[in-house]
Amino acid sequence: MGGLLRADKLRLLAPDVHDLFRDYDDYWAYRANWRTDVPLVSRLQYLDLKTYLADGILMKVDRASMSVSLESRAPLLDHRLIEEVFSWPESARSDGRTLKYLFKKAMTGILPEAVLRKPKQGFSVPWRNWVRDWEEVRDLIGDGSFFRKDLRLPPVYMILMLQDWLHRRVSR
Repeated sequence: MGGLLRADKLRLLAPDVHDLFRDYDDYWAYRANWRTDVPLVSRLQYLDLKTYLADGILMKVDRASMSVSLESRAPLLDHRLIEEVFSWPESARSDGRTLKYLFKKAMTGILPEAVLRKPKQGFSVPWRNWVRDWEEVRDLIGDGSFFRKDLRLPPVYMILMLQDWLHRRVSR
């Protein structure tokens, strides 16, 4: 689920590496959690809950908080609350335009308007700050063992880190 299209993988990966993953289904998690028995908005919310939230955001929050001995809670994700809210009609949970519609509606008059109107702000990896020596990064690519020869720096940092991890594992 790294966000690379099959064509990008063909372009970036050396042929023998690409062949190793030829039969891998990037969308297996989506297929496993796709519910055709519920309306589209509920289907997408369920998919997000079961994939991105569970295996992405919550896992990262848990690891980061545990690394500094901090107990983290997500009270709005109590299964009883989720089950109750999912039993409501979509029209009560979403207006089709507003992110976090139900939460914002519930918090109107409690939280300041500035907070309720603030645009969504995600968590991104500061990889440009982490990669201080671009020459070193360039040395990781294009050696033919993982990436194709003479490949310019790919825009996807994840691939560079995967290659670095593989090189470290092999050199042990």
